[in-house]
Amino acid sequence: MGSPFLLQPSRSLTEEAMAAAGQSQDDLKRIAALCAVELVRSGMVLGLGTGSTAAHALDRIGDLLRGGDLRDIVGIPTSEWAAGIPLTDLAAHPVVALSIDGADEVDPALNLVKGRGGSLLREKMVEGASRRFVVIVDDSKLVPRLEARPRHPRGGHPLRLGPHSPPTTEPLRRHARLQPQAPYGFNQRQS
Repeated sequence: MGSPFLLQPSRSLTEEAMAAAGQSQDDLKRIAALCAVELVRSGMVLGLGTGSTAAHALDRIGDLLRGGDLRDIVGIPTSEWAAGIPLTDLAAHPVVALSIDGADEVDPALNLVKGRGGSLLREKMVEGASRRFVVIVDDSKLVPRLEARPRHPRGGHPLRLGPHSPPTTEPLRRHARLQPQAPYGFNQRQS
């Protein structure tokens, strides 16, 4: 994957956004998601992200598939939400053309925090296999510095330690005084 860059809405989406008086946060998420969907082409293997903003992208991709504007798309999910997109896995498709996901926070240098929703391991696996990884966020996720205003009820950065983590991680966890907690809204099937 290359360097991070900002993807700006197309003119039509910008005009749509400007014309909408009193936009809700959900409207802004939808507009951001539609920008990412502009990158999807027929025949792609997609990484399907988690969260409310990514759900807007998945819904739009599903609509385009049903309408015939996209075809031969398969998705590798990082959550249970697939919006009618045919699913596959990394064993069948070890290279992913494009992954679309949200983030918890993004700073001005485009550093980001992801994984607070509990799907961190799956997200990392799919994103690591991706040729291109697009993070879609609305302005509520932009922060002056990471952890400047923790939005997560428990705060902190996500770190996945599981039964298969190397034995060396436990002394590091204790040394850093990290207290393990299940992710906010954690669902065992998402991990």
